[in-house]
Amino acid sequence: MPMSTETFSSGAVWIWAEPTAALHNDWRYFRHRWTAPVNIRRATLLITADSRYEVSLNGTHIGRGPVRSFPYAYAYDVYDITASVQAGAENVIAALVNAYGDHSMVYILAGAGLLCEIILEDNSGKIMRVGSGSDWKTTPCEAFNAQAPRISVQLGFEEQIDGRREIVDWDSLDLDDAGWSPAVNVGSAGTAPWTNLTPSSIPFLTEDLTPPVAIKAVELARTRPGMIWNLDLRTQLNTMRNGLRSAPPGERGSILFTEITAPKACDIRIHMFPNYEPIIIRVNDSTYGDANSPLDNPEAPIPVHLNQGANLFMVKTVEWPSFLFETSEQLTYSAERFAKGAAWGLISPLNELQGEVEALWLVDSLDDLVRNKSVIAIPASANKTDIFGLTSSQEFLAVPGGFCTHDITRATPRKSVNGAGRAVPADAPNALLHDNGQWTTINPQPDGDVHVVIDFGRETIGYVQIDMDAPEGAIIDGNFFEGIDDGGIFWTRNLRNSFRYVCREGHQVFTSHERRGFRYGSFTFRNLSRPLKIRHITHKMATYPVEAKGSFHSSDETLNKIWEVGAYTVRLCMLDTYVDCPAYEQVYWVGDARNSALVNGIAFGAYDLTDRCVRLTGESLSQEIKMVIPPHIQAMRTHITSSHVVSGWFDEIPMWTFLWIWMAWEQYMNTGDKQALVDYYAYVKECLIRCETFLTERDLFDVPDVWNLVDWAAQDLERDGEVISNTALMAQALDYASWMAEALGHADDKAHHEAIAKRLRDAVNKYGWSDEYQCYVDTVRDQTAYEYHQKLSAKRGVTPDTWEVFHNKQRISEPTNTLVLLCNTVPAERRDAVMKLVLNAKDGKFIGSSPWYASAGKPDEMVPVGSPWFLFFTLETLFQEGLSTDALTILREQWNRMLEKGATSFWETFPGHIGSGHWSRSLCHGWSAAPAYFLTTQVLGVKPAEPGYSRIRIAPQPFNLTWAEGVVPTPRGPVTVSWKLNESGQLDVQYDAPQGCEVEVVLPERV
Repeated sequence: MPMSTETFSSGAVWIWAEPTAALHNDWRYFRHRWTAPVNIRRATLLITADSRYEVSLNGTHIGRGPVRSFPYAYAYDVYDITASVQAGAENVIAALVNAYGDHSMVYILAGAGLLCEIILEDNSGKIMRVGSGSDWKTTPCEAFNAQAPRISVQLGFEEQIDGRREIVDWDSLDLDDAGWSPAVNVGSAGTAPWTNLTPSSIPFLTEDLTPPVAIKAVELARTRPGMIWNLDLRTQLNTMRNGLRSAPPGERGSILFTEITAPKACDIRIHMFPNYEPIIIRVNDSTYGDANSPLDNPEAPIPVHLNQGANLFMVKTVEWPSFLFETSEQLTYSAERFAKGAAWGLISPLNELQGEVEALWLVDSLDDLVRNKSVIAIPASANKTDIFGLTSSQEFLAVPGGFCTHDITRATPRKSVNGAGRAVPADAPNALLHDNGQWTTINPQPDGDVHVVIDFGRETIGYVQIDMDAPEGAIIDGNFFEGIDDGGIFWTRNLRNSFRYVCREGHQVFTSHERRGFRYGSFTFRNLSRPLKIRHITHKMATYPVEAKGSFHSSDETLNKIWEVGAYTVRLCMLDTYVDCPAYEQVYWVGDARNSALVNGIAFGAYDLTDRCVRLTGESLSQEIKMVIPPHIQAMRTHITSSHVVSGWFDEIPMWTFLWIWMAWEQYMNTGDKQALVDYYAYVKECLIRCETFLTERDLFDVPDVWNLVDWAAQDLERDGEVISNTALMAQALDYASWMAEALGHADDKAHHEAIAKRLRDAVNKYGWSDEYQCYVDTVRDQTAYEYHQKLSAKRGVTPDTWEVFHNKQRISEPTNTLVLLCNTVPAERRDAVMKLVLNAKDGKFIGSSPWYASAGKPDEMVPVGSPWFLFFTLETLFQEGLSTDALTILREQWNRMLEKGATSFWETFPGHIGSGHWSRSLCHGWSAAPAYFLTTQVLGVKPAEPGYSRIRIAPQPFNLTWAEGVVPTPRGPVTVSWKLNESGQLDVQYDAPQGCEVEVVLPERV
């Protein structure tokens, strides 16, 4: 979509309301009445908001936004509203705006405001503008619980809405808004922090109504006895000033505590709910959990014994603690004797570098804990309602007239309750699946609530909608999840994919304001004073508006299904940027996006989204980012691109930076857009200039204090060190940069990039190769590296590792050796040794883990590939090295493992990664869609040989197939290819290419 040229005038200003308190999940209505001219040729709406808006015109929903962007290049949306304007009459523009008041991993905290302007052109060409200003009206939207807990560190706040407090028809002309307050001018368009306003370059996301397909359960639900505590400690910890997870070293420690008083000795269970950090607790003298075994599983409550009287309870360094203390005993929670009015006490900050947290963790009593410490009081009023915790922990029971499918109950059997004197939980439960005028009736139960589980048929993402007739005060608690697997319902970890809606009396349609990824919906109906009737439950599917331009079919139905599911997986990960997943995070992780972009290219050809992502990542290199990066992070060093964009967690992953450079070149090869390449190269050159400053004296890449992630595998990758794969990846990125420079006529740049790349490859082979193990190590741990480690430790004021500890951390891994080979860094004499490690993937023995869990000691075992993500690079390497049969064997076997378990999208990890009988943390991850790309580019064999597909290479690899056919979208039009094995065992290839394209057909030497 071409970028709009419409801009805001000086008459439009940012508006908000008179400040009354610090903003925190603030929701406000805004309205303005205006009269349109009689003869309208065109009407255009320009709008943006910090943080998010929904806009209507004359009661009709127009859209929502804006797309994620940096404050210094803040995005606005442009709508054609010509058809919705009432010419010669009064109109009303209305917006609902949510100001987050805190960072997330899709948003950087800047402020709060709405900026809006309507541009009207009449038939004579005269222009009239209606801009936001103090003549607009505003009022708080009190239906939202502003004190709801966070969904996750990645996203905003759990949706908790009281429909009784909504202003019905708030966006209609007929509403009397006389009691609303005038809006307050915040600043003109372009005012800080929202400088350099930029129109969105992509089309609006879809809002396609998509119904569910089946009912999985109608049963009874009972909440567990006990107390749920959910706290947001960000303000008390003073961490919002530091973004997310970015407190200065020496200020990162804290201890939260309370005294739990029990009327008698008792055994209780403690349930843990979403939190991104490892949860470690202490009850009296016992500690539960550690950094390697965090307590993050809501389905595995911890049995704990409490003594009669006071019991010590402590939590180590956590911002968003959430627990259910399950017991029928009446417990009290108090820190009153240490801080007035305190249910809990907080000691912060503690210097984690000097061991303050660990020292206090071992104290004998609370009195010892607080001695000479200032205690921050956390009152009972700070406790938040946690709908995820309530719904995921409740007990489900079988009731006459209800049911629950076996795939749920085989792992979590239901107890039965007596049916005497009760109505069936639901009449005509299947009616809610269809929009046909029939109704499902939810009947009140005397001893619990009604629980209904709905299946939408496959993974999806969007906005849930419920059309119903309800009694006043009825409560609907929703909790959405991706999978029913060997462990039963898998309540998504570390994510409140949940909402609460309190009904007003009568007919109403609730449409969620939060975009969620899920397959299944759990609905618990509570507080029913009469039956609640549901006409329909559906959702508005919200993805990038793609067309299914690409296709792949062959004689192997399994491969066909793998291609289809891979393409669909990436579609669900295409929002306003590529995102890692539709449910768990919805974050634009830059490295993930490179692989998703390749799949998008062959399946949908939506190159404008890739263009946006390349540019948005480049913007993280802007000097203006200093406006938002915490000072202590700015002071550390020069920065490379952010690992995820746009985010209040200012972190970097070198591999992601280098894959972004790969993505920029691959985008140019796909589109041939040389003007875009000019822009890309400016970013790439700046990035590589910065990267060169991180080369050690021996030409190895080492950025201090970054996340050196390669795969979910237990590699030797700490936040510092000469990581061999990073150096190889940079060398390959320099190759791509040299090709960009050549395409743009920058001969000196080309020569420079080539020279640096050679130096890096030489360094990898000189310092990264182990003669003992005949492979490349993950991180160099020789004497020179140890001396640097000692200097860095002294600079940070921490005790360095001993030589033995430092040296024994060395690991050897399949991922590192695969990347070194893929990046053309392995000399011929070492190729066979390295190739053996790459081919280990044929064994299928993948062990999902993390560098955090790497063991120490003599590296007598090879660290294997850990996830489908890295198999993309394994397959890429095998195809590059001419081992297509091995690559396709791995592809078919490993992705079919997911299909055999009923996957409708591909998972973040292979089965078994997270335990508890569950398959994967995320059941839809774009980084796992590799097969779709390789089936098109290798089996079908279609690739651009020159930028923009001006020359097309068709080089099919038949594997064990007898025929294949498909379509590949290109900027010049579709390329259609089919091939089949003829009677003599040769390939017959047919193709149809756009006019003006050269086509090169390369047949395999052997079939």
